[in-house]
Amino acid sequence: MNQKTLWQSLSSLSPEARQQVVDFIAFLETRYATAAPRPRKAIKFAPLKQEDFIGMWRQREDLQDSTPWVRKTRATAEKNWTLESLLSDVTSDCLHTETDTGTAVGREVW
Repeated sequence: MNQKTLWQSLSSLSPEARQQVVDFIAFLETRYATAAPRPRKAIKFAPLKQEDFIGMWRQREDLQDSTPWVRKTRATAEKNWTLESLLSDVTSDCLHTETDTGTAVGREVW
């Protein structure tokens, strides 16, 4: 649509409809206005070796070489779990007794 066609379409509208178009244009100008970018402050980082998390597990005997641990963790995460495989790890040590949560307060069905 070119400017002439747009102007003709706008001129053919009632005064109320034209005002709605003007209001909509004002809304779009506000919504999509580009603000001037704020200057960014430079962030200063400490050298990586000084970060607290570096070496936090150095005393752990089981993680002296993290490569096998990472491989095992990835293989576990990528495994296609089934209900049977999940339940195979359940033992009497991880079962607990029934917990009373009180009387129903909504549409619960017990």
